[in-house]
Amino acid sequence: MGPEWNWKKFNREGEMTRIHRTLVTVLCILFLAGCGTVGRNFNSENVKLIKKDDTTQSEILELFGTPYEEGTENGYVIWTYKLDHWYLLADSETKGLVIRFDEKNRVNGYRYTSNLIEDQR
Repeated sequence: MGPEWNWKKFNREGEMTRIHRTLVTVLCILFLAGCGTVGRNFNSENVKLIKKDDTTQSEILELFGTPYEEGTENGYVIWTYKLDHWYLLADSETKGLVIRFDEKNRVNGYRYTSNLIEDQR
């Protein structure tokens, strides 16, 4: 006959393994839930190329791609580009560009904000 099984010990070790797996899974979920991204990255170097009353919607599309959001404000078309990263144990990173177009589809005004280190130089 082969070795005898100690079923009490086997069950205790099996339960501990299950507890460890569950704990690791919960910690991973909490960590991932504490991180996130909203929006799409865009080339912020191109912001300096925007000229009020001159740059067209087509040129903005070439410079930044499809906007993250589109809407209207007081009859003007508004395009929004944004990228937000947030982390569980670190400061969030964010940048955003809002562009307003006139009736001729030219830039009527824009606002760029960022807390990214590369944009602070």
